[in-house]
Amino acid sequence: MSENNVVILWLIIGMMAGVIGGFIIALYLRGQNLIDKLEQRAKMLSTVVDTAVDAIITIDKSGSIVTVNPAAARMFAYRSDDMIGHNVKMLMPEPFHTDHDDYIANYLATGKRKIIGIGREVSCRRSDDSEFPADLAISEIPGNGLARFAGILRDRTEHEDFLNRLQKQQESLAHVNRLGTLGEMTAGLAHEINQPLTAIATYAQAAQRLLDGAGDNRNQLKTALVQVDEQAHRAGAVVRRMRALAKGEQTERKFCDLHQLIEDIKPLITLDARHRGVAVIYELAPENTDVFVDKVQIQQVMLNFVRNGIDAMDSVPAGKRRLIISTEVIHDHQLKTAVRDFGHGVSNESVDGLFHPFFTTKVDGMGMGLSISKSIISAHGGTIGFEHPSGLGARFWFILTTHKKERANE
Repeated sequence: MSENNVVILWLIIGMMAGVIGGFIIALYLRGQNLIDKLEQRAKMLSTVVDTAVDAIITIDKSGSIVTVNPAAARMFAYRSDDMIGHNVKMLMPEPFHTDHDDYIANYLATGKRKIIGIGREVSCRRSDDSEFPADLAISEIPGNGLARFAGILRDRTEHEDFLNRLQKQQESLAHVNRLGTLGEMTAGLAHEINQPLTAIATYAQAAQRLLDGAGDNRNQLKTALVQVDEQAHRAGAVVRRMRALAKGEQTERKFCDLHQLIEDIKPLITLDARHRGVAVIYELAPENTDVFVDKVQIQQVMLNFVRNGIDAMDSVPAGKRRLIISTEVIHDHQLKTAVRDFGHGVSNESVDGLFHPFFTTKVDGMGMGLSISKSIISAHGGTIGFEHPSGLGARFWFILTTHKKERANE
């Protein structure tokens, strides 16, 4: 090979080395840049996790805690070192404490998700064994063939306290409204109680005259005393019904027959309607009408509908004042209860505001009755509404789920 060829060959080799070297350097610089970016992202992620207000915990496939952020340590009242390496079930009350390992094993064996990827409410346990509610979201962390899971928890204690305070406020407002309804019915109640009291006084005076008189008046005296006893029970029954509705006790829901619920307040409805010259007609469905409700609250809604219907007929001639209370089963497992009057109806301008607080079409109304009724029915998982029936008047209704459906979902 000539000397010139050798020189050319070395030049080519040098150029190739330079290109390769430059390529290697470029790869190195690019790789270093990628590493720097990954480190920056890792630092940023670490900062986000460490400063998060929610608790973030990662565990391995055996349920052992791998990492915890400061919020988790604060939430559960542990030091981080006292949590890492221990089974995450240490943070759970029973029965979750005992069953948790089976949840993980079942997922790894079957791949069926029961909790992973689905948010849910859970009960948690602090280091002092006190429990608190939390929202939990779990996700699987992919990579390296190792099964790991991350859980994010948010303490619901303040939220639950807020809901409890809100419920107590609603119950207090409902109680005030109930007392207002009874106050409006005072004239009819006074009349109803006055009748047995007058009868008691009359029979007591008759018994006294019989005792003062001559001869054997034993049978007549017994009859008078029996009537005194019956009239006293009649007056007592009215008072008991008033007290039951006026009580401000906490709500207690149970299965009860809605028709029996209506039956229990019939005397109150009757005496108020009679005092205002209104005929009450009952059109009740023959089907099973068991519902899971707070009895007094639903009776409050019924009485509010009745009172509104009676008030709406003040301008109607006495002989034409009618109120229809009806029930019907709809959509298989729902019961619709309605109160229909034949009064002046509801104007189109008033329809949108009917169930809003402080909205009223009455001169002296507070505008809280229908709003509270809506809150009560909504809290029972039902719906409430209004409709224009054919002819005069208005029909207010609410729909509740019947006993059958409740049992079917258990």
